[in-house]
Amino acid sequence: MQCHDLRSIPREKQDDHQYLFQRVDEAAEAGRTTEFQVDDQRKEGLYTCFRFFSNMPLNKGGEGELTVNFLEYREADDEGDVKLRFSRVTDLEVTREQ
Repeated sequence: MQCHDLRSIPREKQDDHQYLFQRVDEAAEAGRTTEFQVDDQRKEGLYTCFRFFSNMPLNKGGEGELTVNFLEYREADDEGDVKLRFSRVTDLEVTREQ
């Protein structure tokens, strides 16, 4: 990423980076991710959900491994069924305020 001046990789897929998604899920279970949702003003009964975690190893590796910030976006209905989901990794700081 850095040697090519890429600030983020869009559309991370769970199959492509299983280790990353496993670590994010573990962090979420331990309460170490930031998660929140907002009502979607465009469609009644639809919620926009965000989840992010910072300073995450991109791949399974040793010391000096590239770390990234993970951001996930989901749209879900009142029953919790996910209608749309995508994620990305970036070296930019991710906060709730952005």
